[in-house]
Amino acid sequence: MIESAHTFSAKKYAESIVAGDATACRWVRNACQRQLSDLARFKGKGSPYLFNPKLTDRSGRSFYPADNLCAFIEHLPHVKGPLAGEPIHLEPWQVFILTVLSR
Repeated sequence: MIESAHTFSAKKYAESIVAGDATACRWVRNACQRQLSDLARFKGKGSPYLFNPKLTDRSGRSFYPADNLCAFIEHLPHVKGPLAGEPIHLEPWQVFILTVLSR
């Protein structure tokens, strides 16, 4: 697994929830624990599952899906309110959800 700023942030968020450093309901704690357990269990080239694998598009460019998803969203602007026009900044819990869903 390649660990970028986004995947690092998601992992640190999950670790802080599981350790009890941040408040969360049991469903969130279970989801974080499951993700951390999956990352520990399914690592290495022989694993049937890969988290944030290096993929290649039709043009031959390499990319990592979890990172691309978060980076794309952070390039989008807020459209309403006091932050209108400024790029979106994802919070760690949002990065966790997006990286888990992008696998």
